[in-house]
Amino acid sequence: GRRSTCDIPLTKDNNISGEHAMVLYREAEGVFWLIDQNSSNGTYLNGEFAGEKVRINTGDVIKMGDTRLIFWAIPKIK
Repeated sequence: GRRSTCDIPLTKDNNISGEHAMVLYREAEGVFWLIDQNSSNGTYLNGEFAGEKVRINTGDVIKMGDTRLIFWAIPKIK
């Protein structure tokens, strides 16, 4: 989101909500989820409206406002 307290603050994009979306990792499932935080302009995954909660994978493109991000899952190093 745009707030400076976000893990990845996107402060220059006025079309992003303060807390726009969240990425959640569920270790029990081994799955990453993209969760829209009731943003004003919505969140898109690979060009499709993401809705409330969608599974994301490495290489997926997340669009919020005028910003595009490429999601990259980095394996846990033991």
